Amino acid sequence: FFQFLESSSIKSFDVIVTANEQRAKIMAEYYNLRVKPTAINNIPLIREEKLLDLSEISPKYPELKKVFDSKTTFVYQGVITRIRQLDRILDLLSQTPNASLLLIGGGEEEYIDELRNHLRKSAFEHVLFLGKVAPIVLYSLLKHCDLGIISYSMNDYNNKFCAPNKIYEYASLQLPMVTTNQQLFKEVFKEYKIGITVS
Repeated sequence: FFQFLESSSIKSFDVIVTANEQRAKIMAEYYNLRVKPTAINNIPLIREEKLLDLSEISPKYPELKKVFDSKTTFVYQGVITRIRQLDRILDLLSQTPNASLLLIGGGEEEYIDELRNHLRKSAFEHVLFLGKVAPIVLYSLLKHCDLGIISYSMNDYNNKFCAPNKIYEYASLQLPMVTTNQQLFKEVFKEYKIGITVS
């Protein structure tokens, strides 16, 4: 339905903006456009001098101390939903000795409960579901983590050619990452060596 609406109007626009080069190429081919859409990456501005120290955050979230006391802290931030199949990556990472897991964000409560129960049986030393937090708290926490997780499904074009700001947030805070197998991630990691993908 939305493709129909888009196809009936898209050629009348002077400028078409999309979230990455892969999407721009697909749109140009799918809609037979004479000019490829302009790609503007979803890059947030993070000013490290504005970030909070853990001692400023911990009073509100006292459980954080156990998470960051571990040798390694993994973090996932974003929507927690079944379609993202987080358990696949988390099961792989749970084999890491002396590691804890921090999950930041809201989502499907039923799936969050299932994931919480699943992770109780994992080898993670500590698992903390933090819910949604303010951006300044999010970036301040990411700064103290050791590896960021990005997980998307492969069930449609929107997910196959995702354009998440997470990749830029993690990279700007020098946080290596493990992601699902989208083409964008494979290309970025091949050039910049800042993460790995898992199938």
